[in-house]
Amino acid sequence: MNPDFMILQLQQRKKKTSHVLHLLLSVLTGGLWLVIWLLCGIANASQNSKIDKQIADVNQAIMQQTTARTWPQTEYKG
Repeated sequence: MNPDFMILQLQQRKKKTSHVLHLLLSVLTGGLWLVIWLLCGIANASQNSKIDKQIADVNQAIMQQTTARTWPQTEYKG
């Protein structure tokens, strides 16, 4: 699979917290929604950090492949 396509797919899986919506709901519920907002933010941040790690792993694999092609290993004959 194309590494760029993999990275694109991973980036699309990232979750975003709708802060405007949560703020509105917090105001309408007298602050009771703040707990849910906090939990949503923590859950989204956790998932996004896992996805960021996967993206970093793909980027590292790309770098290793590029380095292997650019700098072939040769034996030292001294």
